[in-house]
Amino acid sequence: MLSRYEEGQLERLLGLWKEVSPYVKRIRPLTALFKAIPANIKMEIYWRRCRRKILCITASSGITIYVPRDKDMMPLLSYGTHEPLTTKELCGLLSNGDVAVDVGAYVGWYAIHFSKAVGGTGKVFAFEPNPTVFPILIKNLEVNGCKNCRAFNLAVSNSNGALHLEVHPIRADRSRVVKAFEGGVVKVQSISLDEFLPQLTDKVDLIKVDVEGIEVNVLEGCKNIIKQQLPKLFIEFHPEVLRYGERFAKLLRLLDSTYTLQFFLPRRLNLPYTMRYGKGKGACSLRPIDIVKLLQYYDDACHAILIPK
Repeated sequence: MLSRYEEGQLERLLGLWKEVSPYVKRIRPLTALFKAIPANIKMEIYWRRCRRKILCITASSGITIYVPRDKDMMPLLSYGTHEPLTTKELCGLLSNGDVAVDVGAYVGWYAIHFSKAVGGTGKVFAFEPNPTVFPILIKNLEVNGCKNCRAFNLAVSNSNGALHLEVHPIRADRSRVVKAFEGGVVKVQSISLDEFLPQLTDKVDLIKVDVEGIEVNVLEGCKNIIKQQLPKLFIEFHPEVLRYGERFAKLLRLLDSTYTLQFFLPRRLNLPYTMRYGKGKGACSLRPIDIVKLLQYYDDACHAILIPK
C-alpha cells in the first residue's frame, strides 16, 4: 500500500508521463528521471499500466518464474526476490538428500528453491489446491528443471475428503477453504499428510505450511509425522487461526514440548525494501513459544520457523 504522499507523487508522475510519452525517444534526460523514482513508486506505475495476466520474471537467485498479476508478487517484479528472509533461512536448513514438503505452494517460489537446495538425491512434494494456479506451478517446475519435485492439485487438511475453496477473483494467493458453498467457490479434494506421505517417502525433513488460516487442520493431519520424525517446520500463521481456540492451544502445547521457535517475523516485514531500510530486523528468537500473543500484537500473518529441541 502507498502512503497519501506517495499516491500524490504517483498521480503527478502519471500525468507527466501522459504529456511527455509522445516525445520520450527524443528526451534523454527522462532516463535519469526514471532512475530517480523510488522503486515502490515504479512498481505501482507498472502494475497500474500492465495489462498482462501472467508475468515472466527472472529472479535474482537465477530462477525463471511465471506469476499472476498479483500485488503480493510486486516485490518480485521490482527487486527480483520474494520473502527473502524466510527463503534464505529455509534453504539454509536443507541439504543434499533431504525431503521437503510445500503445503500451499502457490506458483512454486519455495518449491523451486527447495528443489535446488536438496539436490538430485532429495525430494520435494508440493501441494496446491487452486485449479487456476496449479498449471502455473507445473510450468514453473518444468522451466526450472525441478525433476525431483512432484506437484499435487490437492488441498491438505486433517482428513481425506472434499473441501470448498474460495478462489479470490483478483489475488489468487488469497484463496482459502470455506464452509459454505457460494459464488466463486470450487470443490477440491483434500488429504492428510499422515495418510498420504507414507506412500511417497519414508522420511520428511521440512514441512512448509501457508494455507490462509487453516494451519490447525494441516498440523492436526500430520501429528504422527511431527511426533515420529520431528521435521523442521515453517508455518505462516494467520490471525484467523485464533478462532480455533482450544484446538489451537492444544496444538501449540504439542509444538512447545518438542520445538524451539528459531525465527519469527510479521509478513509485512519480510520484504526487500524493509530489509534495505533496516525495518526487517523484527526477526527474533523467542522462548517459550507464545504465538497467540504475537498474533494478537501484530494482527497480521506471521512467519515462524520451528526447530526440534
